[in-house]
Amino acid sequence: MSKEPGERYVSGGAMATAVREYLKHSREAVTKTVAPVADTLADVSVPAFAPPPVPTRAVNNLASLRRHRRRRTQRQPWLLWSLVGACGIVPLLIFLIVIANNQHTEPVAQSTRTTPVAEQLASENLTSEEDADDGLPEAMAPKTAESLPDRAADATITPQDPPAAPEGIPPKPPERLGDLPGRFSPDDRPRRPPMRTAAQIIQDFDGNGDGVLRAAEIPFDQRPHIMRADANKDGIVVEEELDVFLILFRPEPPR
Repeated sequence: MSKEPGERYVSGGAMATAVREYLKHSREAVTKTVAPVADTLADVSVPAFAPPPVPTRAVNNLASLRRHRRRRTQRQPWLLWSLVGACGIVPLLIFLIVIANNQHTEPVAQSTRTTPVAEQLASENLTSEEDADDGLPEAMAPKTAESLPDRAADATITPQDPPAAPEGIPPKPPERLGDLPGRFSPDDRPRRPPMRTAAQIIQDFDGNGDGVLRAAEIPFDQRPHIMRADANKDGIVVEEELDVFLILFRPEPPR
């Protein structure tokens, strides 16, 4: 290499000596900086780690649970004896139920037997049937005039009287209510009076004789009904309007 004018060259030994001096001074500087920090940390006391305290309630619950388990273990013999007693009581209850059912069924079986009173009634019935006319039972014997019922209650028995119903069956009512004693005959029954015509209504309520009806001439209790016939709403009801109203709103005859 050509050496430029003014340049200085350092040998390798001199460079190594310079590096060693630099590291020495750097180590001393670091030691002076770190030493006070280390002394400060040495003076600080850090408490040791300790587990959190256990709550008193949890300790009491654990103790009571252990006592309960101990008592339950001590009660096991009583449980065994109770199971043995239950196994012995169940067959006894079944035996008592069977005996009670037998006692309830025996009176029913005895009640189906024929009693002396029933035998006596049956014999009397046979005797009465044997003594009937023509050897027929009383129910099939011919009826006399005295035994026929007087349905009309007129002290005479006629063919028009309804036949008597067999024993145990209610008699048939007559077809018409007028046939019963004390009832009206169809001709004597009270009938509804015939409805008045429009001319009759106007003649009854026409006070001034003009041939028409006004609201003031009609009685208060019949005024709303008759004034409905006023078709043109002029306050006057003429005979033609009343005729149409009676035809449209005539009530049906009774059935």
